[in-house]
Amino acid sequence: MKIECWKTVGCDAVTREECPFSDEGMLCPKNCDKAFCTRGSLNAQTNDAHLLHDTTIDRSGCVKSICMACTFFLEHAPRIS
Repeated sequence: MKIECWKTVGCDAVTREECPFSDEGMLCPKNCDKAFCTRGSLNAQTNDAHLLHDTTIDRSGCVKSICMACTFFLEHAPRIS
């Protein structure tokens, strides 16, 4: 089974319940220690305007703000048809 790193955070149910960013549609902030990147050095932030503004990328499943400019996420995320 393929795990999509942009859908996972490092917090447990208790931490998530107390988190002010746990409401539907809110992203974990970049400075949250539970929203770390599990891909290590593969988490390369892009400056590519075409990727950053690609309207075919389905960003709705992403839970971490750090992923919004991540090359891996932008190249592998589901697409809107």
